[in-house]
Amino acid sequence: MAKQDNYYYISSEMDRYKTSFFKWNERYSSEVVENYELVQAIDICLIKLGEKLDKPKNESFRKVKPVLKEIFNDHYAGALSIVAKKVVTDWEFYLTHNKVNWIKVEAYSSLGAQVKGCIQFELVNSGEQLEVSLFSSKQLRGRPMARKKGSPISHELFMQFLNPLLKFLSDHNSILIYYEELCDKFLYLAGKRENSANLFDVSPEKSFDQIISQLMQRKEVIEKRLIENDDDTKDERLHLRGELAGIEYSLRTINIYQ
Repeated sequence: MAKQDNYYYISSEMDRYKTSFFKWNERYSSEVVENYELVQAIDICLIKLGEKLDKPKNESFRKVKPVLKEIFNDHYAGALSIVAKKVVTDWEFYLTHNKVNWIKVEAYSSLGAQVKGCIQFELVNSGEQLEVSLFSSKQLRGRPMARKKGSPISHELFMQFLNPLLKFLSDHNSILIYYEELCDKFLYLAGKRENSANLFDVSPEKSFDQIISQLMQRKEVIEKRLIENDDDTKDERLHLRGELAGIEYSLRTINIYQ
């Protein structure tokens, strides 16, 4: 049976920056902060093995209520768009955690940089789950520690990390399919693996074309099935329409980066 996506608004009485929109199903969750124009924060948690992912629930200082999918999508795409459009050529770049199961990359503006702020992202890959986080703001709070503990990297290498991550996050339908390739790509760039995954080992333009082609092919298959196949159950057709809507959303989101 297909896993149903649910969407929530999670409000925090303790910290307004932790108020967020949340997408959940039994296999993975996506979370984006509400105030994405000020702080861009996206967290993905994917269950590879073991128990199902817990559904968000009310707590003492944390309230959960259902929300429309379109509201989540608008905030999610908006946060990705802001990060993708940042000009960081004159920033400082660091690899601050470089382990087989934990890779973290950080970038901070230098004195006199055109754009002020930071971009941080990390991938934590345990045996049972994968966590991917992306954070961006105008703050420089982590820069002293990155300078002290991190290994400096080039702008080119930083973008080789960031571009596949943005493309991966921009397509919700790829998260369960291509997460292993993203992990392989990060390990390769961090020097932990000799061979790179084929999925993202291409130029940005070619990678976009490849993703668009795959999405369009799947879109055509679903549309044809909805028209020609009368044997699908009501739930199956509902899932197919949901997948079709997700593909159309992904295609619109990808256009942000082209």
